[in-house]
Amino acid sequence: MVIKVNSGECRGQAVLPTSSENFLTQEASPMVAPVSYTLGFPKPVRQVWLLRCALLAATGSGVTGPAWTATALDAAGKVIASGGENLLRSYSSIPAKWVRLVAPDGRSIAAVRIQSDCWLDGQLFA
Repeated sequence: MVIKVNSGECRGQAVLPTSSENFLTQEASPMVAPVSYTLGFPKPVRQVWLLRCALLAATGSGVTGPAWTATALDAAGKVIASGGENLLRSYSSIPAKWVRLVAPDGRSIAAVRIQSDCWLDGQLFA
């Protein structure tokens, strides 16, 4: 997991962060997938908002983004909510998307597990 500055990623023509020039992403060399990580909260929360930055199609080859899932976990590690997207591919820019995870029945979210997969038909794609 790394925090990147937009201007350093494809000369600022790959993603469009909304509230700052920084965004969270994952890198691996060699590329492996699927990849997952878990973010734990020091105090449980009732909801989590995640923003996938807008993806810019700066060239004629378009833009891609990996499939990803965000899974809210309670204190016992049980799944209580999830959201995400399928693999993205477009010749046009893709607008930003918010995903909201809400704890049902008064339960709290203790952690969020994020998993992504950049493969398509057995080949690295996004």
